[in-house]
Parts: sequence; structure tokens; C-alpha cells
Amino acid sequence: FRFDPLDTESRDALITQHPINRRQGYIVRTPPLTRVINGVAKAVAEGRTGLAYVAHPRFGKSTAALFAQSEVRRLFPSSIVVLHICMERARPNELRLWTELSTSMQLAPPPGKDTSRHLTRIVTHCLATLASAPKTDQRVVLILDEASKMCLEEFAYMCGLINQLESKGVTVTTVLFAQPRELIHARNTFVQSERQDIVARLILRIRRFEGLRSEDELTQVLGFYDDPLGSEFPQGSGCACTRFFLPRAYDAGFRLSEIAPQLWNALTEGTRAGREDEQNIQVGMQWIVRCLQKLLDPQKDAKYMKILKE
Repeated sequence: FRFDPLDTESRDALITQHPINRRQGYIVRTPPLTRVINGVAKAVAEGRTGLAYVAHPRFGKSTAALFAQSEVRRLFPSSIVVLHICMERARPNELRLWTELSTSMQLAPPPGKDTSRHLTRIVTHCLATLASAPKTDQRVVLILDEASKMCLEEFAYMCGLINQLESKGVTVTTVLFAQPRELIHARNTFVQSERQDIVARLILRIRRFEGLRSEDELTQVLGFYDDPLGSEFPQGSGCACTRFFLPRAYDAGFRLSEIAPQLWNALTEGTRAGREDEQNIQVGMQWIVRCLQKLLDPQKDAKYMKILKE
């Protein structure tokens, strides 16, 4: 596929389709994302009941959930891996929960409003799908994104599904991605209500999904955008993200990874003010992408390009 970003007319026709300008574009395997994938893979391999990751907005929880689904499927091909985005509602609705979960599983729910039939349909589908898998590979991995939006009762409904599957010999690992305050509140409520079974099943281990923690990690991430093997667009063109937007600068030797020190200082300047523990400074991936969208401006492209703090 022949593509030359110096042909600005052809390049400009593709700019809005470029992954960096789309909400669901690149999935960059950042160091924090690698730590999450390693933790999830270990939990699944060991048959743990579950674990949870919490982070504030803009740290990339949903990207982590999507990547976790892809990686767990690759590592455990005989398993059922479901990514389900939890919905917020004012009151619990078991029927809607099972209907939404069925949709996430690409499973047609049964007719009617009998919740037990909907639950049985999910269980039966899982058992049928796993019937040909070796006993050691009969597992379901439920990845629940936005888990803090679930009603407290819906956590109990989910445990009911897990109990039914495990009673049939299926190992279930649940991975939650949520905001910290709400999930910790839910766990505390279950403890006070003497529902330690739900805590043990779903929220026993809460880990922080962190942002980038150092200039070195930022350098590694920026290198992804410089590398045509990782950030190629259009597909088959061999054109790295940096070259797509800044072809003159790129061809003259400019690389985003080289400005990591400047960008790290700019991103963390406000955070560092008045703080002594710089080891705890973190930067969410969405902030980095927003910076790159400004930096990768074709209007700024030049053979000898200078990056100025804006």
C-alpha cells in the first residue's frame, strides 16, 4: 500500500480516521497496562475468584478492560471471556441485568420476563460452550467495566450466577474496573451487612490502576507513536503516527520520544508543586493523548521543528 504523508491532500482526507483522533483508536501497551494484564492473567491461571482495579477518570480503565479481554482470550483460548459494561440505575433490576449481560455475551435472551429463565439461559450457554474443553480449562472470566455503577443488589445477583456455574464445575474469575470511592463504599456496606461472601467473591483484592509514574515510562509510550510497527496508519503503509502528522520533521530525525523530558515536566508541573513525594506522581493516559493531539499538528510540521511549551 503506497501512502506518502507529504501528499497533504491524501493525508488530510484520512486525518479524521486516524486512531489518535478517534475515541477507540490505539491501545498502547503502557507499563501500567502491562502490570494489569500480568495481574489478571495470574489470577485466571490460579483460579482466583476475582480481583478489582480502581482508578479515577482519565486513567484508562475502560481501555484496560478492553485489552484485558483481548489478552485473556489469547492466553486462555478455551475459556469464555466476557467484557460487560455495567449500567447505572436508580433501583436494582435483575431482568435487565441478565438481558444486558446476554447482549455482552452475544447471546439471544429467552422471551418473557421470568428472571430465572434468563439466568438459566446464560448458565446453559456457558456449559454448552465449555463442554468440549478440558476440565482444567473450563473457566469463565467476567470482566466488569464501570462496576461501581452496579446497585448493591446486583452484586448479589452476579454472585448467584457465579455460584450456579461453579456448582457445575466451572471456574469463574471476575475482574472489576471501577472508581475507588464507590467500590470501597460498596465493600464496606457488604461487610457491615455481613455479606462477606460477596466481598470474598468479588471485591477481596482491590488494586490501583496507576498512570505513568516516570519520565522513562513516558519515553517508552512515546516510542510507540514513533514506531511504524506499532502505530502504523493507514494499514500496510509502514507510516508511523509521528510521520503521518509531521513527515518533514520525522524524515529529518525528529522523534516524540526525544521530547519526553519536556513533556513530562509540563504534565507534572502542577502536580509537583508543594509536594515532596515525587514518587507518587502519576499521569493518566488520556492526558497524554490530549497533549499529543496538540503536538501532532500538521501546521507545525517543519524540517527543523522546535517544541515550545504551550
